[in-house]
Amino acid sequence: MPVGGAKKAGVALTCKRPLAVLRRRVSRMPSQEEIVAQVFEMLTPRVKDGGALSEDMELVGDLGLDSVQVLDLLMEVEDRFDVSIPLNVLPDIRTVKDLSDQLHKMSTLP
Repeated sequence: MPVGGAKKAGVALTCKRPLAVLRRRVSRMPSQEEIVAQVFEMLTPRVKDGGALSEDMELVGDLGLDSVQVLDLLMEVEDRFDVSIPLNVLPDIRTVKDLSDQLHKMSTLP
């Protein structure tokens, strides 16, 4: 039987992750503060002149990220938080707070 899967009516149901990993992910959703801290950690290498970060900073206007850097950041965010950010919300993500708020919403969805 596949790890994390079950057998139903002769058909093997598989899951990409072991069941223990899925349970751990569901039982431990990151808090808003943890999400912000991790977003800051990902942004730090991208900030010009090693400036201080705040939640109100705009990714493009204040941090000086270009479109490729923003997409690279979003891919890293998706990998780290194991989410897929829908294209329809991208225009609403302008600041660090917008990004962390969206991630918090996505991490609390069933």
